[in-house]
Amino acid sequence: MRGVTYERKRRILNIANGITLLRFFAVPFFIGLMLRHRQAYLAPETFSADECQAYRWIALGVFVFACISDAADGYIARRFKMITELGRMLDPLADKLLLDTAVLMLALPMGASVARFPFWFPLAVLSRDFILVLGTILVHLMHVDLRIQPSWLGKLTTVLQMGCVVLSLCGVGSLALLAAASAATVGSGLHYTFRGMRVLTAAAHETLKPHA
Repeated sequence: MRGVTYERKRRILNIANGITLLRFFAVPFFIGLMLRHRQAYLAPETFSADECQAYRWIALGVFVFACISDAADGYIARRFKMITELGRMLDPLADKLLLDTAVLMLALPMGASVARFPFWFPLAVLSRDFILVLGTILVHLMHVDLRIQPSWLGKLTTVLQMGCVVLSLCGVGSLALLAAASAATVGSGLHYTFRGMRVLTAAAHETLKPHA
């Protein structure tokens, strides 16, 4: 009986991390579809209007699937107590790769059917993630064991950014939502930065403390 339970848990673990990996694989598909949509927009004599819009709707479907997978892998990992170090590492990386790519793509001219992002939105999103990744690399180079749990502000930031991308692909521009997402992006970036600095400061004091 114990062996069956172990196999079942291991299978669930593979499912959870496998769903996260699917989010990675969704990124190049999303990029390809949006580039194809842009190509169709720039060359209307080569592509029909229906074909151009088809690429956009399929890209929207891929993105929504990736967003649902973000909730699904987290639920499975928590529900079946299958939170792993691999999952802790892959999940935020998949989120950042998906959202950064989508935000960057939607800052390009894509035609009237796509609400283009103003320059300051991708600037805020990409700057925040660049600083966080740079800080994470610095922490590892200093051999500090840093495990910062996602905060409610970080989760809100992810939801707001996803909402901005979905509305943009639907051709709806919401300045209020973009402003809220940008404020949450900057706020969560500062929050994570201060938390990381506190951990680094504590680690430095521990290192300098004289040992008996």
